[in-house]
Amino acid sequence: MFDEISARLLAAGRMLWARLLVNRRLAERRRRIEEELPEFLRFCGMALRAGWSIRQIVGAAANRLSGPLAGELVLAAGELAAGLSVDEALRGLAERADTRDATTAAAVLGVALRQGGDAAAALDSLASVALGRLALRREIESLTAQARFSAAVLGVLPVGFWLFFPGGGGFAALRTPIGWLIAGLGLALDAGGYAVLRRLAAPERLC
Repeated sequence: MFDEISARLLAAGRMLWARLLVNRRLAERRRRIEEELPEFLRFCGMALRAGWSIRQIVGAAANRLSGPLAGELVLAAGELAAGLSVDEALRGLAERADTRDATTAAAVLGVALRQGGDAAAALDSLASVALGRLALRREIESLTAQARFSAAVLGVLPVGFWLFFPGGGGFAALRTPIGWLIAGLGLALDAGGYAVLRRLAAPERLC
């Protein structure tokens, strides 16, 4: 019975850790998209003033940028070339980018397509808001650096204690079923504590 419980706890710990890594990569991707958005929005504003169509703007912006947003724009340009409507392509772009400003930008471009109006000015304002949010986020990152460092220490310290524990290290405890049970529970709690601290100190949560 202890072997089954230990195996389940270790499996849960591995799944939790894998989920943390995936969430971290997704958050990093969103952060890079947010950093690219102001340039994209300003380019859209200039292109609209020059009389470009939405299709031209999407294709040109895909060649202008180089990060993950560029990849999404390339996909949107391909969808438009394949016959997808501009509204649907913009909606898909916003969903894949998964940021507030990208959703707003897609909505503004959609309105410009359907009703006209001064969409360029709205995009310029949105670019200014996005730049302000980035500046605020960087300031929050510097203010929460200590909390994020504490989260890293919390994640690493128990492992170091386990490895260098006197008397053969923590591996000696793995010779018994109860040792495996404690190890699995400890890893799960350690990963949970790390996730909670990182979440509380996450800049995107505070701005």
